[in-house]
Amino acid sequence: MSLLGFERGVSTLAQQIGFARELGRVVEAAVASGAVGDPVLRDRLVRQWAELRSMRWNALRTLGRAGDAGAPSVAKLLWGGWHQRLGELAMQVRGPRLRSGRWTGRRR
Repeated sequence: MSLLGFERGVSTLAQQIGFARELGRVVEAAVASGAVGDPVLRDRLVRQWAELRSMRWNALRTLGRAGDAGAPSVAKLLWGGWHQRLGELAMQVRGPRLRSGRWTGRRR
């Protein structure tokens, strides 16, 4: 596996632990604010969780494989778009309050 392959593939397994924590904080904020009652937002939360699982499966399938040269690039595309959507979802959960300052993900 090349350095780029490691950087964009298997190494994202550790990165996904952080992503899972971030998603957990967004879910906690949605529950605390009552935003989780919105079925569209709930669907987006579930979709984020499912996509995170898909990214994990994609990274795991690259372990020990030298023949799938495109998998690392797919991983980069997956996590880049996923993280952007998570940020957009966090903004939807927090609403205008998020735009007025730094959000730590903690309840006040």
